[in-house]
Amino acid sequence: MYKKCLYYLGACLIVALALMGCQIPSEPASGSTSPTTGSISGLAVYKGQSNDSGIVISVDSVNGSGQSLSIRRSITTRSLVSRAIVAQATTDPSGAYTLTDLAPGTYTVYASSPNSLEQAVSTGVSVTAGKEVTASELDLTATGAISGTATLGGATAGNLGILVYIAGTSYCALTRDDGTFTISGVPVGTGYLLVASYQGYGTSSPETVSVASAATTAAPSISLTPFVAPATTGTVTGTATMAGQAADANAGIFIYLTGTSYLTMTNSSGAYALSGVAPGTYTLVASFPNYGNATTTVNVTAGNSTTAAALSLTATLSLNVSRQFLIVGANPYQLVATVVPSNAAVAWTSSNPTVASVSNTGLVTQLTSGTTTITATSGSNNAACAITSAVMFSPGTLQVSATNSGLTVPVYWKNGVATLLSTGAQPYGSAEGYTIVGTTIYIAGYIFNSDQTIYTPVLWTNGQLSTLTLPTGITANLPNWIQASSDPSGNIYIRG
Repeated sequence: MYKKCLYYLGACLIVALALMGCQIPSEPASGSTSPTTGSISGLAVYKGQSNDSGIVISVDSVNGSGQSLSIRRSITTRSLVSRAIVAQATTDPSGAYTLTDLAPGTYTVYASSPNSLEQAVSTGVSVTAGKEVTASELDLTATGAISGTATLGGATAGNLGILVYIAGTSYCALTRDDGTFTISGVPVGTGYLLVASYQGYGTSSPETVSVASAATTAAPSISLTPFVAPATTGTVTGTATMAGQAADANAGIFIYLTGTSYLTMTNSSGAYALSGVAPGTYTLVASFPNYGNATTTVNVTAGNSTTAAALSLTATLSLNVSRQFLIVGANPYQLVATVVPSNAAVAWTSSNPTVASVSNTGLVTQLTSGTTTITATSGSNNAACAITSAVMFSPGTLQVSATNSGLTVPVYWKNGVATLLSTGAQPYGSAEGYTIVGTTIYIAGYIFNSDQTIYTPVLWTNGQLSTLTLPTGITANLPNWIQASSDPSGNIYIRG
């Protein structure tokens, strides 16, 4: 029994030692260690540049566990993949870099530079323990900056907001109040055309600039000038005055170009200006109430000022009537002249003063029958009134028998005064019609005997009786009527 127990105890000890031998590894033999890390090498360069130093190379470790050492970024809305910067280096002048001691796995290699257009580019790499992996070349576009000043006419302030840009690109900047500006992130290159513009000032002439890598190019100073549109219109200037007015009393004369809407007025000295006039030939008119118009021709050209000939408006003259009938013996008639200026002298004349005369104030006195023209003159202006003067005259008959209405005597009334006409050898007669030629009055009528059987046609010339001859074989009986008239030559015509 005792021996059996010792046997079991020994067996248990052997099992325990065997188990202990599994948990405690044995010391490996010297020189037989396996590598546990790898490395990444490659090139990151500025395209077209000779110095590629200073580009920062970063390596992000990617695992699918959702765990990260420092940075976590959401790649999609359904999975969260952790990324951690596990190594970093910078390139040498040739753009070469090497990253060592990287655990096996999948990595993203980034090349970044603040002086590049892209800012950063990347490529994926898988690292295997004990090996150096060459990553794909990472290319960056080197950039620089342009700085300078752009001002409004050289002003030291008030230049805020001038747009400065590289023609044909989207690279631009706005100036500060002092006119300074900086355009950053411009790809390295030569022959860039730098332009500035501002509303109301147009666009500057291009300035040629070059951009170097990681450098700021000083651009020539730019000064904008106000924009002046090409002239499309012209100006007309000149003077217009009113005759008889003082030199400083010519304000308000209307100046216009016929057939257009161009209109202005003179100042007190008569000066005027019409601006914005389209090129062409015009008739320029100066006008003022109660003055005659004055005109001249002007030729307007774009961008030029045309001086028109000086204009003088003459006084106007008018009469209260242009025709008037007057009766000899009646009161004289006053013609009224309206003249501008009101102090202008007026002279009066009569074309036939034997018919009617006129005083130096325009008072017309009718002297005899006839016509005349009264003319008022002021300077170069004339106004006329046609006057017809006539004697108030009416021939007729007077009944001389209360029982026989056919017994009459001839009579005429001049200005209301009755005068009997001679009947010659006969006791009775009648005045039937008349006409006046100059100062001669002709009255036609007839005379007859008391039996009213013999009638003789007669003519009274200023009261002098003469017998009218009858055609051969004609004997006068009681006439129905008899009339007299005259023509412009003074011939007398009697009919009955």
